[in-house]
Amino acid sequence: MSSTEAPRYGRHDTDATSLVFGLIFLGAAAVWALVEADVVSWPDASGFFPVLLVVAGVIGLVSSVRRSRRSRRGDEPEPRA
Repeated sequence: MSSTEAPRYGRHDTDATSLVFGLIFLGAAAVWALVEADVVSWPDASGFFPVLLVVAGVIGLVSSVRRSRRSRRGDEPEPRA
């Protein structure tokens, strides 16, 4: 980019993989914090991980479907060089 060009800002696609892994990481950290703070015990918290994985997967699928629908309609933003 030359010094005379203004930086371009705008919408970009959601990176579904990063979103899903970020949610999994945050969920695991939340469970750890709850167990360490003695809010819940480990056997009670162990059922949370399958739910966390399913929710993160559903969010990733919804994000992917929305992106594919947008690309079929032609609403996809132009890729940056």
